[in-house]
Amino acid sequence: MAGLVRSAEFSDENTRTMGAKKTPQTFSYFTFVKSGRSLMVVDIQGIDDIYTDPVIHFLPCHASGSFRKADSSVNLGIRGFALFLWSHRYNDVDRTLGLPVFALARSELETPVPEQGTCIRDLNAGVGVWDLTSRSGHGNSNVGSSDKVLLSSVPDLDLRASSWDLSFHRPKSSVALPLDLVEAACHMEIAAMYHEGRLSPNAASLRTRAELEAAIFHIAEAAKQGLPEALLALARLASDMDHSEFLPQVSSTEAERPLCLALLRTASNLGVLAAHGAVARLLVDGVYSDKTEEALLVAANCLEKYASDASETGTVLPEPLKHEVCCRHGCSFGWDAHGWEPHSAYARAAELYEHELRSRPGSWAKSRELWSLAAECALEDPRLAKQAMRYTEKAEQEELEEAQGSGIDACDESDGQGALVLRLQGDLQERFQKFAATFTSPEDALERLIQLAESAEAANTAAPYACKDLPTAPLKDAEESSAAPLKEAAVDEDVWALLG
Repeated sequence: MAGLVRSAEFSDENTRTMGAKKTPQTFSYFTFVKSGRSLMVVDIQGIDDIYTDPVIHFLPCHASGSFRKADSSVNLGIRGFALFLWSHRYNDVDRTLGLPVFALARSELETPVPEQGTCIRDLNAGVGVWDLTSRSGHGNSNVGSSDKVLLSSVPDLDLRASSWDLSFHRPKSSVALPLDLVEAACHMEIAAMYHEGRLSPNAASLRTRAELEAAIFHIAEAAKQGLPEALLALARLASDMDHSEFLPQVSSTEAERPLCLALLRTASNLGVLAAHGAVARLLVDGVYSDKTEEALLVAANCLEKYASDASETGTVLPEPLKHEVCCRHGCSFGWDAHGWEPHSAYARAAELYEHELRSRPGSWAKSRELWSLAAECALEDPRLAKQAMRYTEKAEQEELEEAQGSGIDACDESDGQGALVLRLQGDLQERFQKFAATFTSPEDALERLIQLAESAEAANTAAPYACKDLPTAPLKDAEESSAAPLKEAAVDEDVWALLG
């Protein structure tokens, strides 16, 4: 028999009611807390406080020895935990033992718990028995498709982004679910069960206002603890974007947009792939935030992280067992529809450094690096060969402009050549490039300009060389002997002025 929400059966008639006795419920909750939230002993039976015939819900990935392989059909894992915690009410015995409070919505706390025990097996199958009462002041009628429940109307929920502590630092792990996120996963599971109608006596397509308020409350609790899927879910509810597949009866206002962006950035910091792309899209397009340099820098970083993670070919972690995580584990809630591909994300980040972030130190080098990465990603798909060539050309162009614009020498020190320093700025770079195009190398072009300058100084005039149609004088004998003779070129007066 599956575990019971009512943890024990204690009466002379051995009926399945808990009555006023609280120790069985507290014992089940005690096993959950003291095991580090890795298991829970339920369905205990007996007389007085003599317990027998238990059922254990547990997480195999956190078990060891033979117990790790002792999984069975009665182990519901996270869902079993969540169903018990949803039914449990903090009592005097819990308080005496110093057990922490599992947060419940106001409507849940103020709704009397039925005396008749409810089997977890039945609840898991979708047979709900509780009719929550809304305390928001809006009544408790069913919410149809044309009605909406505002996030801001949920009691005891502060949706100001400034009131949320979203500084989580959790490295990636091969473990399906860290123990410090188990309680958050239980909150998310309760919210999902409200959405599915498993905790409601109503028809599957109808939700009451109280049920929706409770669902939002539990999503917020899970998000506050850093559960990635809860961060994405609440961000979607706080946005003005479609979420018809999850709590479609909930809507938000402009006031919740900053929280949406903050939640997505937090999910991105936790390494959520869809969040990387979503944050970049919102910031690049100026949605929910002005396109400041700081915002665009965040966008560029998110684009790079998305492209890197999406194109990563490392070891893929095994899919977690369904009872070890909440049923919405890995769900992106629509945030994966951002439109980026790895190569286009690298390219857009390169464009940001090339234009909007050009004044930042190292922007040339960063742009060139990103263009090169975009080309590498594109080359992996034969259909993107031409796009890869364009990316490569952009990378080469950035390298040339960096050398010219920053005054860095373009010579190869290993061959013993002297440094070539081009002190050109603004539009004069392009003019010099046109002048140098008729020479075999930029060094020869610069040498020719020096010759012209020396000749002009000797003649004490620069007038002959101010005419753009005047051809250059022949090169020295050594230069004429080159295998690739230099063509004549006109001298622009502005290029000439650089030699002064």
